[in-house]
Amino acid sequence: MDRFHNVNLRFLTGMLLKTYHRNPGKRFLLGLTGIPGAGKSTIAGKLMNSVNRACSQDLAIVVPMDGFHLTNDSLIERNLLARKGIPETFDALGFIGLLQRIVLDGESEIGCPAYDRRIHNPVANAILVEKKHRIVIVEGNYLLLDREPWNQLEGLFDETWFIDARLPVIQQRLVKRHLRSGRTQEEAAKKVSSTDMPNAKLILRTRDRADKVIRVQEW
Repeated sequence: MDRFHNVNLRFLTGMLLKTYHRNPGKRFLLGLTGIPGAGKSTIAGKLMNSVNRACSQDLAIVVPMDGFHLTNDSLIERNLLARKGIPETFDALGFIGLLQRIVLDGESEIGCPAYDRRIHNPVANAILVEKKHRIVIVEGNYLLLDREPWNQLEGLFDETWFIDARLPVIQQRLVKRHLRSGRTQEEAAKKVSSTDMPNAKLILRTRDRADKVIRVQEW
């Protein structure tokens, strides 16, 4: 495992492309993981755009694990809505199946779901992986979780990066995120303490399984 501290987008872009070009004919899956609020989604989006600019083509695309949130109706039926975000509130097998198809089928167009924070539910086929997308950046919390069925993801990624961040900073970001989604200050604090921080501790235990641990500059 390699560790990189205080790196910027240009460094990450160069590192990803260098690894990809070792075997450019093969579709490359990068797993981008880390605790809630670490900046995975922001980094994934910026990295995709940076790679595409550097290559002057749509080579990279982002596929987020969040698209496999169970719907709120499903969570209500399972009495899990208050704990939304824990591993049991995702369609893990659906996520694994999609990534297996992306790895094995480099010719077809593959529709992928995305999570809509306005309606707080996934939207089917919001992202389209096409033949031209040779780098697929997969971002999510549980990519390195060593329990069934999540451990079936092992071997699908060509490389995994763990986005590291300090917990006090993360807590502040998460409270702000929950406030933006309509929660009160009290509700936001409760959500962070009851769900986000226990999740963070679970995910931190997967850090040593990553190929690279990365702490980025503030963007």
